[in-house]
Amino acid sequence: MALTMFERLQQLPLLQGMSTKDLESLVFKVQLDFQQHPAGEQIVEQDESCKKLLYIINGTLSVQYRDPDGNIVVTEHLNAPFAIEPYSMFGMKQRYTRDYIFDTDGSSLTIPKTVFMNTLMEYPIIKTNILNMVCNKMQQATNQLMQKEPTTVRDKITTMIRHFCIDDKGEKHIKIKMETIADMIGETRLNVSNVLKKMNNDKLITQQRNGFTIIDMQKLLHNRV
Repeated sequence: MALTMFERLQQLPLLQGMSTKDLESLVFKVQLDFQQHPAGEQIVEQDESCKKLLYIINGTLSVQYRDPDGNIVVTEHLNAPFAIEPYSMFGMKQRYTRDYIFDTDGSSLTIPKTVFMNTLMEYPIIKTNILNMVCNKMQQATNQLMQKEPTTVRDKITTMIRHFCIDDKGEKHIKIKMETIADMIGETRLNVSNVLKKMNNDKLITQQRNGFTIIDMQKLLHNRV
């Protein structure tokens, strides 16, 4: 059975828990900008100023991080529904940290930051949801910092890649030179090469000429040695 507009809105992270009455009140107050997007359309560019709350309602997106020096490119895939970096609307650097490109046809909802601050924040459930989202993000970052320092080359590589990913699940495409990995984790190029070959033989990654693909991030994390 197809979901109604209100049911779809209630699935979105910041609106979860809102009553139908409050949601109807919100829709009455705010002009919601719904848009359809074809596969291949880029909806957000890395380092673009974040001046809106942007929800992906339907579709799958490629999410790509590029480091400032161009030494590493990490691509992962996220499925709707999700909000694109709502935390990037605040703080010292109010810019998106990644590119977001539709893999499939999809749809989005845009709410300007001014409307978010002046209208949406009137609802206690939205305040609670945004606080939970920001706190979860901070706790995840803190937990990674407090984890035991990796000692093996495989664990060092896995930890390094994990820092560049939004999600700990699914396929990850890593464009990087072995020399760059060696410099980043403090190992020799030969050690990195040998470990990547072993990971490839264990079917944890697929090596390519200019990098590798992690077949399943969860499997890799659970096979740490």
